[in-house]
Amino acid sequence: MKRKVLSFLMAMVVSTLLVAPTKMIASAETDSSGSTYVVQKGDFLEKIAQEQLGDSKRWKEIYELNKDKIKNPSIIRAGMELRLTAEEETADTEEKSEEVSAQEDNTKEEKVEEKQDDKEEAKEEKVEEKQDDKEEAKEEKVEEKQDDKEEAKEEKVEEKKDDKEEAKDEKVEEKKDDKEEAKDEKVEEKKDDKEEAKDEKVEEKKDDKEEAKDEKVEEKKDDKEEAKDEKVEEKKDDKEAKDEKVEEEESEEDAEAEETDEAEEKEEPELEYWAADSPVAAAIVEYVEDVTDENSEHFIPVEDRIAVSDMDGTLIGELYPSYFEYMMFINRALYDDTYEAPEDMKEFAKALEKGIYTGDMPEEFETKHAKYAGQSYAGMTPDELKEYTKKFMDTEADGFKNLKKGEAIYKPMVSMIEYLVENDFQVYIVSGSDRTVCRAIIKDNLPIPENRIIGMSYTMVAKGQGDTDGLEYVYSKDDEVILGGDLIIKTIKMNKVSEIAQEIGKVPVLSFGNSSGDISMAQYVTDNDKYESRAFMVLCDDLEREHGNMETADKMRKTCLERGFMPISMRDDFGTIYGDDVEVEPYDDYEELENAG
Repeated sequence: MKRKVLSFLMAMVVSTLLVAPTKMIASAETDSSGSTYVVQKGDFLEKIAQEQLGDSKRWKEIYELNKDKIKNPSIIRAGMELRLTAEEETADTEEKSEEVSAQEDNTKEEKVEEKQDDKEEAKEEKVEEKQDDKEEAKEEKVEEKQDDKEEAKEEKVEEKKDDKEEAKDEKVEEKKDDKEEAKDEKVEEKKDDKEEAKDEKVEEKKDDKEEAKDEKVEEKKDDKEEAKDEKVEEKKDDKEAKDEKVEEEESEEDAEAEETDEAEEKEEPELEYWAADSPVAAAIVEYVEDVTDENSEHFIPVEDRIAVSDMDGTLIGELYPSYFEYMMFINRALYDDTYEAPEDMKEFAKALEKGIYTGDMPEEFETKHAKYAGQSYAGMTPDELKEYTKKFMDTEADGFKNLKKGEAIYKPMVSMIEYLVENDFQVYIVSGSDRTVCRAIIKDNLPIPENRIIGMSYTMVAKGQGDTDGLEYVYSKDDEVILGGDLIIKTIKMNKVSEIAQEIGKVPVLSFGNSSGDISMAQYVTDNDKYESRAFMVLCDDLEREHGNMETADKMRKTCLERGFMPISMRDDFGTIYGDDVEVEPYDDYEELENAG
């Protein structure tokens, strides 16, 4: 009977292994009971909760069970062994599993093939034993490495502590010895004086009374002088002792002041405008402190501290009701009295505007917009396009009260960029929008120089060049650079990666984005095998302070879990978005806009 039960259970295990999806097999870092898990590179608590417990919201349970290992719920290290369930829950699960197995055995044992021979059982046992041995060896190596790191860290701390204590003890002993020596010298001097005086008195008695009398007079005089000198010396010694005491007190005060300054420097800075309990804000600060610490194994030199960020939807709003650049092109083609657009451009601009308000976007709208937008600004100098952009920034943002398009910048993300710059990070904007337009938007709003803006690019030519190729034309004294209007590159998806490689020449260590067009850039950064790197994605999940979209947000959250990116919830992580005086309101009605137009 026992043999039949064992055969049935082994058959079930083999069947499960054969049909298990690849992702499940790759998760072999979880032990057989499902109660522990070894952290892999790119993991974070939400991802582990989703994959191991089936619900990303159960990450708090994992954190509560592992508070002795995890300082911050948003930062976990590869190699950590985490408990996934409480011991009581594991025991109950095992008992229930045994009961179910027994019941299934009672109902199905007659159907199980009894002809499975001893060789098959032995083979399966060997497979399991080898697998268990490999898992145990791997876990032991991970634990040994972690223990070695912890021991080395503790030894360094103890050594520094011991050195400070020894130095302090040596200073105390030196001061104590100096005082003892000074005291002994005074005692010896007084003792010598008494002995000399006694000897002199003996000799004086042997001399004539006159000499003795004279000597006594002189002795009394000398005694007075000596007493006077001794008092002067004692006062001098007292003064020196007081001075030493004052210096000691001042040294102690200075030491306390230094300790206070060091403690203040070590206080964790808070990112402004972020929610007080935001795990993402804490993760960003902890990461920056780690990689800027010269004593950290993750230290990154200043020249390699490079961060890249998308613009629309990541640093600025894109829902009033669409991208800034789309709305400015529509204004240029349809409503700008200073510009007469060609008929084909007008037709596309009308279709694009209708699609933005109704959701029925025209075919290949991204490609067509890139083409027509460049043509609409052709002939402008870069400075003229920047000035045109600034004027459009001063118009009201549709769908909001108390907000202009140029003010629709995410305050928490501005604070984060400023924090990175203060810690010597070079921050680049890598956007799908026109490079010159991006420069106008970022200027005066973010601490990023114009030469660190990478965006969609168009040809630029000399005003007098005409159709002459640039290889032949020579720039003249009276020339100026203008926009030629021909598209060079649209920087989204893989094009972001190629432009980063070409213009920066190094793999960044931080990436910030919000859409499918930023996934390639984020993956490129997290694949950095030289330094510890991070990728973050902003989710449009705020339905009260922004025109959010939960379907889009949930899709991006799933992508983050799959790829190891960290999601930034606008709803939960942002203390404010545009400021507390900004309110969301319904968009304008398209038919009314069309009639008014």
